[in-house]
Amino acid sequence: VALSIAVGSVLGTRLAVSRVGTKIVVFVGLVMMAGAFAWINAIDLSVGYPEMAAQMVLLGAGLGLTTAPATDSIMGVVRPEQAGAGSAVNDATRQVGGTLGVAVIGSIFSTLYIRHLADSPVLQGLPAPVRSVAEEGLAQGLAVAAQSPGTASGAVRDTVTEAFLSGMGAGCLTAAGICLAGAFFVLAVLPAHPVRSQA
Repeated sequence: VALSIAVGSVLGTRLAVSRVGTKIVVFVGLVMMAGAFAWINAIDLSVGYPEMAAQMVLLGAGLGLTTAPATDSIMGVVRPEQAGAGSAVNDATRQVGGTLGVAVIGSIFSTLYIRHLADSPVLQGLPAPVRSVAEEGLAQGLAVAAQSPGTASGAVRDTVTEAFLSGMGAGCLTAAGICLAGAFFVLAVLPAHPVRSQA
């Protein structure tokens, strides 16, 4: 992922500056990220490492294409003596966006994961304290499955895994929708090339 982000950042900057412009590069990057999230949503228990690696490369490349030109657009509108303030605004937007993204998508995932477990007849047959442990997350749910007796172990494991994929899928679809909305917002608002402030 880190390598694909680095490659995308270098490529995105070159394309934005010398060829197609910032707007198109950022738009393509956001669409690539949306595609990666939608692809991740489609995985099931049979997914292999090559497919997962391809998804991460697509996501990283899209992020790389988006980040550097977007940063250039922010820094381009501030005067040289205000470069520090512009950098702070850029950092703040990334931090706020990242925090909100984790909070919103994490909440969606957690809600659906817990709801899936609560609606499962398999989990309803377990004691309430044990169900509470399983609802804390995938690792805890798999630990509960490992400690369940006999055939219940496999049933609990499958239920927990399905709940995880359900929550993750909804979170990924939400992220894909946000990326697509951002892509079309970029087409409507972002200048084709960064606006340079006059000193």
